[in-house]
Amino acid sequence: GDLEGALVELFDVRRMIEAEAAAGAAETATAGQVEAIRAAYSAMEGAGSLDAALDADVAFHRAVIRACNNRFMVALA
Repeated sequence: GDLEGALVELFDVRRMIEAEAAAGAAETATAGQVEAIRAAYSAMEGAGSLDAALDADVAFHRAVIRACNNRFMVALA
């Protein structure tokens, strides 16, 4: 299909949702949630393959969204 178009749309949604999730996480994240974000970020830095990098990227974004502690935002993740 239209992979390029789908990626543009994905990044549009991520930009809209994740900015708010990150702001919420900055205010409400627990120490454990901050550690999950750090661990996922470290995994992205150390990824040795594209698959590992993509898995770490997804884990990072999910961790940020979970850390905003908004049940509806978390449901979107």
